[in-house]
Amino acid sequence: MNTTMTGLPHSFSLLFCFGVVFMFRNYGLIDDYDQSTPQRGREADVPVSKGKDFVRVFHTIDEEDERLRPIFDADIYLYDVEKTKDVTEDEGYDQVVAWFCALDWTKQKESPQLSPRFSNVVADSWKKYCRKTEIDVPFAKLVEAVRQYDEKHPKKVHSLEVGGFIYHESRCGSTLTANMLTVAHPEAYRIYSEPSILHHAMKTGNKKFVDDVLYMMGRSNNPKEKMVFYKLRSTYTRKMDTMPEQVPWIFMYREPEAVLASLFNP
Repeated sequence: MNTTMTGLPHSFSLLFCFGVVFMFRNYGLIDDYDQSTPQRGREADVPVSKGKDFVRVFHTIDEEDERLRPIFDADIYLYDVEKTKDVTEDEGYDQVVAWFCALDWTKQKESPQLSPRFSNVVADSWKKYCRKTEIDVPFAKLVEAVRQYDEKHPKKVHSLEVGGFIYHESRCGSTLTANMLTVAHPEAYRIYSEPSILHHAMKTGNKKFVDDVLYMMGRSNNPKEKMVFYKLRSTYTRKMDTMPEQVPWIFMYREPEAVLASLFNP
């Protein structure tokens, strides 16, 4: 029998090391670890530097402000939130700043296997759109104003029906499922696959924050778009109690042996 220097069987040592890595990687023991994060500066093609057209808005939210018009009219999308670490379950989130920019969903809708995650949509859109249209704004004030705007202008912007949430364990085919939904009705369905903006909100445990993030992510000015689906990262199944209870959901899993084999041979 092969043994390690401690006298333990070699196979047991390998399994123990794998278990430690798996727990850290897949169950959030490192709180800030997030493979799906598309925020500025955390990927090579999403730089921190702002273009000359970058707009920073820290004042009273006004729908008549031309700089904010693209947000109210749903021409640009929520793609990141910041300053969420101090948000608690029961208090407000006035300190949170939201980032918006124009996104091109064409590649994901036509060939989701080439752009399967929301971070891919952001990265693909960055050079052509985001660097010219990026805006950051206080989120709580904005959501209140946007909800009022949507009530007054129901023909301009509509809220997509939330078709469901996809929770899952690792390596079980959840990305394939999300891609199948995309190609089923590419014009009618919008799919957010592992969106870090929603993950950050769920991590706070603040249901109002989560609801507002979902509201902003689900707005559309395209009459052909009807429904939105969200596939969460596997670790955020633990936070499913922060999500709206009335929305349908599924949990996907797979035989443990197949999951382990897939993790060893990605």
